[in-house]
Formats: sequence, structure tokens, C-alpha cells
Amino acid sequence: MKTVKNIMAKYALMLIVPIAGFLVLWLVFPKAVGARNIPSLLKQAIAPAVLGWGVLFNMKVGNWDFSVGSEVLISSIIGGNLAIMYGLGMPGMLVLTVLIGLMAGAAVGLVYYMLKIPTIIVSIGMLLIYESLGSYVFGGAGVYIPSGWKLLGTGALFAIAGVSAALSYFLFYRSGIGYHVRAVGNNASVAAVNGLNVYKVKVFSIAIAGMFSGIYAMVCLGTSGVQKTVGSMNSMGTCFDAMMCVFVGMSISRRGNLIAGIFCGSIVMQLIKLCLMACGFPSEYNSIVIAVFVLAFMAMDSRARASAAGKRKSRAAGVA
Repeated sequence: MKTVKNIMAKYALMLIVPIAGFLVLWLVFPKAVGARNIPSLLKQAIAPAVLGWGVLFNMKVGNWDFSVGSEVLISSIIGGNLAIMYGLGMPGMLVLTVLIGLMAGAAVGLVYYMLKIPTIIVSIGMLLIYESLGSYVFGGAGVYIPSGWKLLGTGALFAIAGVSAALSYFLFYRSGIGYHVRAVGNNASVAAVNGLNVYKVKVFSIAIAGMFSGIYAMVCLGTSGVQKTVGSMNSMGTCFDAMMCVFVGMSISRRGNLIAGIFCGSIVMQLIKLCLMACGFPSEYNSIVIAVFVLAFMAMDSRARASAAGKRKSRAAGVA
């Protein structure tokens, strides 16, 4: 019974926040929001959550990697065009986008490892390189899925999401690299004293995020059928969307499963967008409102953590 109560306590907030948010919207905007919106909300939450599951490794280990969006770009363009050229179909495209995303992430990690400069500087530099590369390869035409290819349906999307979630869970909670990521994220100095190579752990985290950017590329390309080139650091918006899901997921998961928390965080972000649409809020200001909500979640999480740390210190002082 105690175990069941602990599990419920861990997952209660994670589930209550998106459910309560949806119910509030339903009551306030009954004409615009209803049960009919649930399937589309879940479907729209898949892509940001997939990328968020990869970005989690970077954020947990202390990396500020803004190149993830540009890795999505070149994974889509190069992987998609190669699959079309060789007639590999959707399965081949999935393999190629994931492989190219992993290679792109590994390249960012390798540059960081060799230069030993902050990840934010390395990632922005690589972002500009990848965006330029995407505008150059295959004549700068991006990629368009042939009309004869069947785009991904709802069942395929949820299958990819399930496999991605299982992979992220295994890597983060059940593998050696996940243990190292959590150790470095908790205290890099202590981890280094205990023999961990902090730089290598950060490199692996960047590469894992790149792999998930390839999965994200497949999800977006497989549903829309097109990926156009972008420039002027516009791909960074994709990275911010994933980071917001992780921030919200961390704040509502507390001691619970972060993988599930990130998906719930992605649903919360979709609910915010739905609310703005129902209010008739100008779309160009969406990012500002979403950023305010994310800051609020981060503030609540920070206070909760500080309060928990204070209670632990008090208990330790009492024992002493």
C-alpha cells in the first residue's frame, strides 16, 4: 500500500496539471474546446516530446546546445533526399534521418571536446554551419516527399513516440551513460573526483540529442511531407520548443519519471497554444506568452526544490 501511495504521489502532479488545464479551457471556451480536441492535442504533443527526450540529456548534464534545430534541418534534407534518390521509402528515410542526426550531434560534441569552450558557443557556431549546409546541398531546394509515398498516420506516429520514449527511458534510467549524465548533472566536480570524464559525458549527451533530432525530423517530414531550408538562426525556435517541454516536464514531474513528465509538459505547451488560439491572441506574440508560462513553472520548481533542500538540512541538523 505504501508503494502504491508513493507512486501516486510521484505521478499525481504530472497528470493533474494537463488534465486540469484542459478542463479549465473546456469550461471557459466550450465552443472552441471539447473532447474532440483530445486526439489532436496528443498527436501535436508527440514531435516536441520526441525532441525533448533527447534535449533532456543535454539539459540534465549542463549543456546549452542550440544546434539541435539545425540538426533536424539537415537530417530531413539529406536523409530525405537520399531516401528518395535510392527509393528506400519511409523505413529507409527513418534510418537515414536518425543516422545523420546522430552524426551531426556527434560532430558538435567532437568540436566541443577538441576546443573545450562553452557548449553555447560551439552549438551556435555549428548551427550556422548546418543551416548553410542545408541551403547548399541538393541545390538548396529542401526536400519534398513524392506523392506516391504514404505519409505517417496516427498509428505510426504513436508507435514512433512509444519506441522513442522507451529508448530515452532506457538510456536515461537503465544505461551506464544515463547514470553518468545524472551524476554529472547533480554535481560535476564530485563526478570528476570519482573518476568520470565530464567532457566525454557531455559529448555523449550532445550526440544522443542529435539522434533524437533525427527521429524528430522523420516525424515532421513524415507528417508534413516537406522540409524547406531556413537561415538566420531560425532553426533555433525548434530547440526552444523542446527545451520548454523539458522545463515544464521537470517542474511537474518532481520525483517522478522525467520521460513521462516531458510528454505531459508537451501537452501543457499545446494547451497554452490552444488557449491563445481560443482567445484570438495574435500568433506573433505566442512565444512571449509561452515564455512567461515556462518562467512561472521554473520559478515554482525552483522554490519547491529550495524548500525541499531546506527541510533536508533541518532534518540533518536535528539528527546532529
